[in-house]
Amino acid sequence: MVPVVDNPALRSISIAINASRLSLQYSLPMADSIILSMARSYECLIWTQDSDFENLPGVKFFPKTKPGPTNT
Repeated sequence: MVPVVDNPALRSISIAINASRLSLQYSLPMADSIILSMARSYECLIWTQDSDFENLPGVKFFPKTKPGPTNT
């Protein structure tokens, strides 16, 4: 992983490089790898129902559920 720095321009470059590596490593679509790289650079946890993120470190995945019957 490319180290993240405080300079915004350099941070953007490191996020982009890390995103491309994550995309290859986890077979993620590029948009998802950018989200993951950005979250990691700011030490954030991702909470999602997007199955592309299932079983990735730093991600809380919650599968979508079908709505149950309603009591009326």
